[in-house]
Amino acid sequence: MIDTEETFYIWVKNGGTAYYPQLLLVMTETCWDGLTQVSIDFNDDGSTEWTLGNGDFNEAVLGEEVPPSYPPGIRYTVASLKDHLGIEGTDLSVYWGLVDFPGGDTIDGDTDKYEVYITLDSTDPKMLVYVYAKSENSAGTDYDMKVPTTNP
Repeated sequence: MIDTEETFYIWVKNGGTAYYPQLLLVMTETCWDGLTQVSIDFNDDGSTEWTLGNGDFNEAVLGEEVPPSYPPGIRYTVASLKDHLGIEGTDLSVYWGLVDFPGGDTIDGDTDKYEVYITLDSTDPKMLVYVYAKSENSAGTDYDMKVPTTNP
């Protein structure tokens, strides 16, 4: 996301259902430095379900994986995220945050795409948007579905 407002279409490849979906937002350090807020509307009704500011994002540096509490194999390396954001050098960090979809939402692979509207207010907008979900409808299971490691 290199503009200030985008609509994202999310679906489950090859059908199936994704439970407890979350957005993983990852931005450059300069985007975070200039951040006023990120607004997220999950249903295109003009209301904002989530508003995030600088304090809602965590810093991650080279050698770390994001999100750190998720199981191995489902996390993204900071090196990969920096590559996708076009960040060169070892001195700059990335900032990330997780956002739950509204309560009870699922992404059904047999229906139309799920739309998410994101507005990024920053003096230097540059953010990745990934999606995590669970393949089982159980709060106790690990997240095991994500956007592939190719360009999001």
